[in-house]
Amino acid sequence: MKCQKCQEKATFHITEIIKGEPVEIHLCEYHAREYLLNASTDSPALANAAEALAKQMTHHLAMNEAAERMNQTDIVVCPVCGVAYYEFRSVGRLGCANDYQHFSEQLLPLIKQMQGATEHVGRRPPYSGERSRAMTSKYGLRRQMAEAVAEENYELASELRDKIKEIDSLESPKRNE
Repeated sequence: MKCQKCQEKATFHITEIIKGEPVEIHLCEYHAREYLLNASTDSPALANAAEALAKQMTHHLAMNEAAERMNQTDIVVCPVCGVAYYEFRSVGRLGCANDYQHFSEQLLPLIKQMQGATEHVGRRPPYSGERSRAMTSKYGLRRQMAEAVAEENYELASELRDKIKEIDSLESPKRNE
């Protein structure tokens, strides 16, 4: 339904009783605020009702905006492992180490709330720095190889397999040190 004052979507539907007859008014957010501000100048009782309605409207809009932001973040997918943020919210597990960087905007507030800080303090995992990047790229290559096989692109799959073997051979000597 369209706003009665412009062509925007009507998000507020107000029923006024004028001379004993109900009159429906359909307004967008902007015109609803304008309507409520003008109504509040007419009488004190109407001002209190308009104020209560304005608070309710503000709460309603904030909830809609939060839901819209959540829907937008739910569809974000990690390019390395293919895990969507929605899956993380549902299951509580990330797919790979790259997810921490890819979903950092959403994860940092959660980590800060649960841990009290966002910086790591303590022991480091055995795979750090260059080795960690190699492992991350290996995950991505494995995913790409699986997609190539599914698409029956065996030449690409064999190239990706060779790259994975190359990464494995670079890591092997370092593990023995």
